[in-house]
Amino acid sequence: MKITAGLGSVDDYPLFAEAGADECFCGYVPFSWAEKYGILNPLNRREVRAYNVQIGSYEELRILGSMRQEYQMPVALTFNALSYTPEQYPVVGEIMEQCCRAGFDTMIVADPALMVYVRQQGLPCQIHLSGEFGEVNSQMAEFLEEMKIRRVIFHRKNTTEEMKSCISHLKQNIEYEAFVLNEQCHFSGAFCNSLHCDELGHLCQTPYRLGPIRQKESRELEAMLQKLRTVEQAEPGLDVENFLTGVSGCGLCALFELRESKITHLKVVGRGNHTESMLQDIRQVKRALEMLETAGTKEEFQKQMKAEVFPGGCSGNCYYR
Repeated sequence: MKITAGLGSVDDYPLFAEAGADECFCGYVPFSWAEKYGILNPLNRREVRAYNVQIGSYEELRILGSMRQEYQMPVALTFNALSYTPEQYPVVGEIMEQCCRAGFDTMIVADPALMVYVRQQGLPCQIHLSGEFGEVNSQMAEFLEEMKIRRVIFHRKNTTEEMKSCISHLKQNIEYEAFVLNEQCHFSGAFCNSLHCDELGHLCQTPYRLGPIRQKESRELEAMLQKLRTVEQAEPGLDVENFLTGVSGCGLCALFELRESKITHLKVVGRGNHTESMLQDIRQVKRALEMLETAGTKEEFQKQMKAEVFPGGCSGNCYYR
């Protein structure tokens, strides 16, 4: 299995490559799009400019394209909006053509209508089915094959058994990607109505409480929140003792099942994260994969990983239980 890492800045690309990432994904939102459509008509659902979340200019994109040729580490560009207006499809198509001219040939797409538009226009790019697409099931097989999808990115709520079942119905030349670290959002991407922008706080980060919990659960919750506070108060990645891998979502214990399900790529979410935190995440996933190669059983792998990667305990914020 290969590691694909979220890239928020051109400067991080060589660092991620040296840390062990096999490929990256990032967003590209030209200022012309932001100026015309604002935050209510997102290009990739990350309309953020206050910190490093995506590429914001064509010149930066060209620089990243040149670096890609040097390091030979693939980069996919995200077009994660769930839908676009009829007038926007030609605009999005033109942006995709710009990306191709800058040296990028892989687009992550969530909107099925955009996939149809790309194929009808004959744009020279591969398509990865975005994790924001929504439900992924075996009934989609015919559509995915018709659209010549290169990779299926399963959304956050898919179980390992569901992935395994879907993969068994699809052709073997398709790649499969699953979330493994960070941002275990309680929403499914396709059903999230939050705006990810500078002007408003993310809905998924709004504190809330669903109902009464037992005393034991309350103590466990408080212990987990204390770990979160410790990591937030520390400068991420610089104080290794305080850094906790996968504090906002972790699937490392499920690597054995993910491999058996024929997952080919592991997504490390990280656009907007501190560079040092992402480097730690990439190294930890690479370390866990090395353990997976030598482990004979799932139990042996999990025992070794918990002892070496989580000696002080993990966050308990599991993607796959």
